Amino acid sequence: MKCTPLSVVDYGLKPFSLWEETEIAQKLTSKCIDFMGGVGFTKDFPQEKFFRDAKIGTIYEGTSNMQLQTIAKLIEKEYTQ
Repeated sequence: MKCTPLSVVDYGLKPFSLWEETEIAQKLTSKCIDFMGGVGFTKDFPQEKFFRDAKIGTIYEGTSNMQLQTIAKLIEKEYTQ
């Protein structure tokens, strides 16, 4: 059995994983900010930087909507053959 890298075998997983990781990061850091209350937004605590980094991740990795469109196209292609 020959091993092949996952990115070569199934391109469809990459947009889903990018979308999922950015969504999880945003939700998690948002919960941390909520837990800390108002001080979570100050630069005295690292949660503020984590929140900014998680939010900008959706822009750097391609917006979440673009990733969802790519996933939808792959699903449509799979089921319309």
